[in-house]
Amino acid sequence: MTGIAVIYTWQTPTLTQLALLIGTGVVAGCAQFALFEGMRQAPVSVLAPFEYTSLVWAFILGYLIWADIPTQNVVVGAVMILGAGLIIIVSEKLRRRALA
Repeated sequence: MTGIAVIYTWQTPTLTQLALLIGTGVVAGCAQFALFEGMRQAPVSVLAPFEYTSLVWAFILGYLIWADIPTQNVVVGAVMILGAGLIIIVSEKLRRRALA
């Protein structure tokens, strides 16, 4: 569906915009590779706290770039996501102790 919309809205990027797009793709690709490699070599329960920092970064960057202040629903959702992740981490540690 976005292919249809682009017919009416397409603007050819400038060289600066193109460089920024390519740079973003390279950085994001390297970050994704690093995340997958980390998950392959370390237990998920060790890496999960680092993944949840993306919530904090999203709030900070959203405010700094767009002056966006999260609504109450967004904060409650973030707390629920964080809580669910913490429950999983704790249950994994308890399960490992029981198996040892």
